[in-house]
Amino acid sequence: MLDALGSLDPPPRFAEAHLTAYRADSASQREALRQARAFAVRVARTPSWTERLRGWLPGSSGPQTPRGLYLVGPAGTGKTHLMAAVFHQLAPQTPCAFLHSGTFFRTAARPERLAEALAERGPDGPAVRALLLDEVELDDAANEARLAHFLRALLVRGDDRRRRNGTPRRGAVFVGPPEAARTALRDAYEAANEPKRWLAFAELRRAATETAHARLIDELLTTERLYVAGVRLNGTDDALRLLRLVDDLYTAPDAPALFFSALAPPEDWFTAGGEAAEGLRAGVAEKFKRTVSRLRELCDVKRMDDVRLAKGD
Repeated sequence: MLDALGSLDPPPRFAEAHLTAYRADSASQREALRQARAFAVRVARTPSWTERLRGWLPGSSGPQTPRGLYLVGPAGTGKTHLMAAVFHQLAPQTPCAFLHSGTFFRTAARPERLAEALAERGPDGPAVRALLLDEVELDDAANEARLAHFLRALLVRGDDRRRRNGTPRRGAVFVGPPEAARTALRDAYEAANEPKRWLAFAELRRAATETAHARLIDELLTTERLYVAGVRLNGTDDALRLLRLVDDLYTAPDAPALFFSALAPPEDWFTAGGEAAEGLRAGVAEKFKRTVSRLRELCDVKRMDDVRLAKGD
């Protein structure tokens, strides 16, 4: 799981970054340095025996997790240097992970699974105690939702929400001639237990147009399996609506398994086209690649020829 994130160390150019080497030229930078040092102390500090005992007594809320630290400021003021310096101050005695937000947003892994992998690393190493997330820019609603779900998942590790096994329900995309793909989707729907929901893609598109987005997501989260027949994106509006739906269902803790029928696999549902990659369509197509990655993670792609061969037709 964590292999998809690459190295969890600071970039090589910050390999020698240390708190003592940080040059604070302004009052705000000096305050940031002070806060960074205090944060490193809080994270590294081990609660005393009496504090741990008191934390488990009835009526106590338990040992307090160190508060986080948020560094904000213009480019070139040393935020990445400070974060890398905190990493080097703590590691290796205190397990840390340094992650660029761009890497986090590009990975197709579910936020809950990433949180679990970091919090319970297992054979690869000890659980991470300090996560340093660099260059967070929330200029995209889907990224904002993804980060919120990820941070929430980190915070709730170990509580009663772990009653679920953490394995997302898996769906399928039935690919082939419209009638054959729709029949395979219908067969899967008929064989599934309730709660389940069937929608033609035209119905889903209309609902996404006429219903408030949050309300539509809430409605779709009431089912365990969602079947969407005849996916066909006619333009950027269709692509954006499906992108937003998939992103929000992907990050929801109790999302339904997704099933689709379509003439082509997800990577061919919406592309920039044969012209030069520019303009609105090209921008949406670039964003849609993330949706394709998430659909590939959530769904098996079943081609009708393969299904017929498996049945011995």
